[in-house]
Amino acid sequence: MNGRCIVCGEKLYAEPSYTCHNMPQRVQNLPTARDLPADSGVDLGLFQCSGCGLLQLDCAPLEYYRDSMRAGERSAGLTKLRQRQYKHFIETYNLQGKKIIEIGAGKGGFLRTLKDMEEYGIAEYGLENNEEYVRIAREQEQVNVIKGFCDHEEYEIEGGPFDAFTCFSYPARLTDPNTMLRAVSNNLKSGGLGYISCISQEHILKSDGLYEITRDLYAYYSVSTIRFLAQRNGFEVLEAFEDDPYVDAIVRKRSPLDLKTIWGNIDSMNQEVYDFADQEIRDGRKIAVWCAGHYAFTVISVAGIGDKISYIVDNAPFKQGHYAPASHVPIVAPTYFKEHPVDTFLILGMLYAEEIVNEIKEKCSREVKIALMNENGVFWAEE
Repeated sequence: MNGRCIVCGEKLYAEPSYTCHNMPQRVQNLPTARDLPADSGVDLGLFQCSGCGLLQLDCAPLEYYRDSMRAGERSAGLTKLRQRQYKHFIETYNLQGKKIIEIGAGKGGFLRTLKDMEEYGIAEYGLENNEEYVRIAREQEQVNVIKGFCDHEEYEIEGGPFDAFTCFSYPARLTDPNTMLRAVSNNLKSGGLGYISCISQEHILKSDGLYEITRDLYAYYSVSTIRFLAQRNGFEVLEAFEDDPYVDAIVRKRSPLDLKTIWGNIDSMNQEVYDFADQEIRDGRKIAVWCAGHYAFTVISVAGIGDKISYIVDNAPFKQGHYAPASHVPIVAPTYFKEHPVDTFLILGMLYAEEIVNEIKEKCSREVKIALMNENGVFWAEE
């Protein structure tokens, strides 16, 4: 390969974390007697990314890497595990009666387990690259699997958009898991959920972990790297945890922040500040602001009260003698008040409000009125 991480693209460390000697070339599509002369052990280098830390192979993938090859999909152990995972996923995130697609659905065994959990009423879907596996899934397991592979971000999956997806070990098979996850995200509804499970890096960091390495699994994720994989590709991570021998993550498709709604009251806040300052001036009262910080600068400017503020007091000598950006209100030392008194101090921002109130009383006057502003509006400080 190219010595770059399959997830973040940063360089792999130059030296492998370990070179696995005389490893099987593959663990699926096993050799027949005719193939034996050409079959031999290979050396596999396990490299760690210098950026995100992902542990991965650095060799060409096997020709069947897109196929979700796995044995024992309906074994008692795996059935019990999937039932536990589905139960947590569905009940915790209210997915009853929803459309869930498995990416890399194999022969449909895991989907069959999901379908058999009839109490949840899930509409099951699956996407699988191997045409023969698709046939087995549809005919033998009687689940809704279609042939396909997410080889580009705009890939459209038949039956979408979906409420959620599952992905069991499949990201670990891929040399480009980013594209797969971005394609999946594009086939989810807004706020769609996902359950990702891969063989755990922690599991292979055991004394016999070497024997778990296979060329069929290209990467070995930890809690931190599976988080990074999801976040890099448009998902929030709701849960990420070790479930030996796996590492699991439950994710949600990230939605754009709606700041127009979050800050929907900004105009009314600006108006309230303006009305307060304007009324003080109408009543013949002079106003100053205490603290030449970014919050004060911004409020003065966007609320349009710069011409109503006499000056801004700040203790920092390097600010004194300068002016507030945009509004051009002069910045002065506390001693300026003695010769140029004001009737009202307006404290913009509550982070140091109590400290500032005490400073005003000590350095300026106990008679001056003090008003404060926070997200709830402008109000007078208690005497």
